[in-house]
Amino acid sequence: MSYSDQLIQQLIGPKFKIDNKIADFLIFQCNNLREIPLDQRTSSRVRNELESSLVMFPDLTKEETFKTELVDVLKDYVSKVLGITAQKGNVLKEIEHKEWFQDFKETEKYDPYYWSRLKTFLLGENVIPPLVVNTLDYDSDKITDLLGNPNIEKNFQRRGMVMGSVQSGKTLSYSSVITKAADAGYKVIVLVTTNANKLRVQTQERIDDAFVGRKTVKGQASFTEYTGVGIPPYTERGKHRFPIYFTNTSEDYNAAVSKIDTPITSILTPIIFVVKKNVKILNNIIKFIENEEEEVKKKFPLLLIDDEADNASVNTKAHLDTENNITLTNKRIRELLNIFNKATYLAYTATPYAKHKKTV
Repeated sequence: MSYSDQLIQQLIGPKFKIDNKIADFLIFQCNNLREIPLDQRTSSRVRNELESSLVMFPDLTKEETFKTELVDVLKDYVSKVLGITAQKGNVLKEIEHKEWFQDFKETEKYDPYYWSRLKTFLLGENVIPPLVVNTLDYDSDKITDLLGNPNIEKNFQRRGMVMGSVQSGKTLSYSSVITKAADAGYKVIVLVTTNANKLRVQTQERIDDAFVGRKTVKGQASFTEYTGVGIPPYTERGKHRFPIYFTNTSEDYNAAVSKIDTPITSILTPIIFVVKKNVKILNNIIKFIENEEEEVKKKFPLLLIDDEADNASVNTKAHLDTENNITLTNKRIRELLNIFNKATYLAYTATPYAKHKKTV
């Protein structure tokens, strides 16, 4: 069965129940996108074109979830039949920074374990088109190059920001950066999300698929239920290296977890926290790290990724001429970063204007 026949069956089937003539028209509109040059046929451009095609059919757009799922199906068809590419990102950096990641990749110390299995998973599961995977690889390399080098003796406190449009793949971008940072030597990774628990759980699930490799559950009880990159053949049997997770899909980081008797210095793989931007939760992590041996703070590099960085973590008191001119969430993020001698803060946002003006 051809791709167009498969798409017709999906469109007129029980999920969408679209009239045959409308289904034919939508396929015609999809095929028309071949007029867009491949180097301009980006994921966001294709999505915008497809959404525009639906405007004349109000019944297909009145429910946002239905519309999103329909556009995803049409976009998947375009990807398979015509191909979708992605534009490489642009970089703005200070002159003094010495890029290091490309040189590190040429050394014997470099083992691209986490990134290799994510790349294999993305290609094997057709998560995104191969050309987009190539661009993702390139862009995440450039971003990682701008992080602090975890392998040098010199201490550092790096700050950076990645800007991407809404629904442009920011989660996959920072997932890729996490894998490469882990391969490069970052030991502690903290991913702070919005303050909504549902969104935190969704992010945890994405990180489980892209980085952890198994389903995180309360009490770390699921050692054999693989997911995403942990499923063979993406990870060879008997050669799994799982990051240690201090959060799971059941609960955020809390005081009970922070009382565990496992010192970070005894853990050989990277550790990851996926937490809400909540002052109490950030306090728990700070207390946990502060109770660790000095070796953790002095030698273990921290990567803190701030997802939706315009939300909650912005210091909205920066303009006040008082001693208490730092919001609590912003203050806790600073405190966590300053515990470590080597730390990088990386913000992800679609609306960078507030972050540009407010210090972290």
